[in-house]
Amino acid sequence: MHILQNFARTIQEYFLENPSRAAIFVPILLGEAEENYNLDNLQSISSPEYAHELGAIRGFIEQNFPSLTVSSPDKTCGHCKPCMEDKSHIELHGRLMDALAATRDTETLTNLSFVLVVIIIHSLAHAFTGGNPMPMSKDGFPFYKSHYLLLNKSIAEPGFFAEEGIFGGIIGIVFKDQENGMPPKFLEADFTRIAYLFILDRTGAAYRLDTGELAEQLRRNRFGRFKNSLRVEVPRKITERTCAAFNGDHLPVKRVGAGRNPDWLEAILQHGNLWYTDPGFHPE
Repeated sequence: MHILQNFARTIQEYFLENPSRAAIFVPILLGEAEENYNLDNLQSISSPEYAHELGAIRGFIEQNFPSLTVSSPDKTCGHCKPCMEDKSHIELHGRLMDALAATRDTETLTNLSFVLVVIIIHSLAHAFTGGNPMPMSKDGFPFYKSHYLLLNKSIAEPGFFAEEGIFGGIIGIVFKDQENGMPPKFLEADFTRIAYLFILDRTGAAYRLDTGELAEQLRRNRFGRFKNSLRVEVPRKITERTCAAFNGDHLPVKRVGAGRNPDWLEAILQHGNLWYTDPGFHPE
């Protein structure tokens, strides 16, 4: 539990000490189109115009930051455990946490630690999703298109929106043991065998992230855009490689201003989450 508390405190302090970074949650909270905001300059969202929203976001992070728990006692999949009963928690997958405890390799520890940081930020974004979800961007990025309450309504995926705002794109995983470049099935993934993390940006380009730079961001608790990434071929099956996907279920988080919606809960029970891919921007 000590390591969970450290991760929670790391992300909490990051947003409290860097209010311009927390501004990424403003569009999510308001349910406004991302085209109205400049994600390359989050300082522009930290203006007095959004003082009320920023105050609410800060208050939530400071006083109601979700507790981190390890999901699924059997360590099989994140949404095997009945979800949505307690929305004040972010569940981290048990097998990811096992891998973090098992490895002594410095590079693997860095990669796994950064994966967990991404998952927590991604999950925290869902906590700010209110009654008016963000409309899908014109270019279809992020490439997951959420279908709100199983209706034919495409909306932006808030977790990936937050990842793009903080890091410049969506973070994913490439493993050392892959056949024909395909990712392992979730239950077969050995998280102590991560080859590298990559980022997919809005142009569809992928970049291998430098482990040293990841370690420095973790050490300084200053997460943001990367300077030393190396362009690589886009990994196959992008949608199955994201940190959020490997966490299994990234939605059991208290949603600000949201009540228990039977339709929403039914969507969770049927699909495991509220998002799944459709024939949009779907690189492989």
